[in-house]
Amino acid sequence: MPSLRDRVAAEFAGARLGNRLRVLRAQSTAGQLVTTAGHSLPRTLSPSALQGTYRLLRTPAVLPEALLEPHQNATVQRMGAHDDVLCLHDTTEARFGGRVLRRGLGALAEGGQGFFAHFALAVTTEGRPLGALHLYAWHRPTTAVGAKVPKKKKIAPNVRNFLEDKESLRWLEGVEAVEARVKDTARLVHVMDREGDAFELLAALLDRGSRFVIRACHDRRLNVGRSRVAAKVDKLFATLASRSVVCEREVEFGPRGAHARQSKRTARVTTLEVRGGSFVLSPAMGAVTHVPQRMPVNVVEVRERTPPEGEEPIVWRLLTTEPVQTEQDLLRVVDWYRRRWMIEEFFKVLKTGCSYESLQLCTGHALLNALALLIPVAWTLLDLRWMERAEPNANAEAILTETQVELLRRTRPKPGKRADDVLTIRQALLAIAALGGHLAHNGAPGWQTLLHGYRELLTLERGSLLMAPREPPKPDQS
Repeated sequence: MPSLRDRVAAEFAGARLGNRLRVLRAQSTAGQLVTTAGHSLPRTLSPSALQGTYRLLRTPAVLPEALLEPHQNATVQRMGAHDDVLCLHDTTEARFGGRVLRRGLGALAEGGQGFFAHFALAVTTEGRPLGALHLYAWHRPTTAVGAKVPKKKKIAPNVRNFLEDKESLRWLEGVEAVEARVKDTARLVHVMDREGDAFELLAALLDRGSRFVIRACHDRRLNVGRSRVAAKVDKLFATLASRSVVCEREVEFGPRGAHARQSKRTARVTTLEVRGGSFVLSPAMGAVTHVPQRMPVNVVEVRERTPPEGEEPIVWRLLTTEPVQTEQDLLRVVDWYRRRWMIEEFFKVLKTGCSYESLQLCTGHALLNALALLIPVAWTLLDLRWMERAEPNANAEAILTETQVELLRRTRPKPGKRADDVLTIRQALLAIAALGGHLAHNGAPGWQTLLHGYRELLTLERGSLLMAPREPPKPDQS
């Protein structure tokens, strides 16, 4: 099996960067980063390699689209082995420090500077990450850190133009870009959180024939068109809640802190009730006149049966093009939406595992190139974690070198285990986490602990290789 360094380097093969040396630099730097994730560039690279990497990232002729394209193409190739593939869409904020506004960045809320990045991540229906398919980055125009820009209002002649004056256009453009790249390689299902619940976006997706699972945010009117009626109008949420429960599913949720849009949630294993049906939604009275007056869509509701005292129940309402007639149909939609958390993990790997927001690059261009360089690194680490969860008993040599496996056997001896016993992926990652300070009774290790342990393993490996006896030079045959 190829090493982690070889795997991530292959994601840049054939990049159109102007010359071959730039491609080799990108491969070398990414290979170094995946084996020292979390360290700064100066700590990761030698002085000459650091200078070459800075030059690569700053060069105007090197574009993030060109750096990322080979990885996107490789992602499409990996998708070819699957019938249905989930395309997870979401936006994250990249925030950087400093009092002086860096060129190419914008001011963010609550101080700081940076930009927003909208991603599309391909994931199998079983949850294995296949890679990034799309990246769109932007910042809001400002003149100073913390300054606010008034939103423009516009009346437009069609749905697309209506969206063009909004940041929400990124959702539709992401779908268009992904479908143009994937073509007939796999059948895509677009998965979005509540920010994707815009009537204009839903109408555009249905018009394109795109499949989707989108969490509802708005309680929409049912099948009344735009007419003003005196009688009470039926709404989606209440009508859906009155439907009979079709099935249940036991799910484990992690803890979540309270913030502006969501309440606090304690970690728990809970039972979810699932119901669903087909509905015809109507736009709000103030919606643009060019969206459909009646939009047929299937909806699945997931509701926690008995939430802990003092906490709100977990409730999802999922708008979808997928069938919802049977118990199997409903559970499939629920499980596909649950895969959306993989993109949250992806963001966590980029920011925590790869320390992207700690980079000291001075321009937005260089930071975007660095992001394109780190995306395949983050995907490789994310896939590593998935293998630990999905294939825990596979041979650890599928992800580690022979030297690393042998060192883990020696650093984490087990009573009664023979030295030649196969080390599994799960045993190897737990041993790595232990090197990072993780205690077995504390549950699954987090990203920072794993990366700390992995760096310790790399230090041990380098020491082992330096101490290994050198082969004597071969005699001169001339």
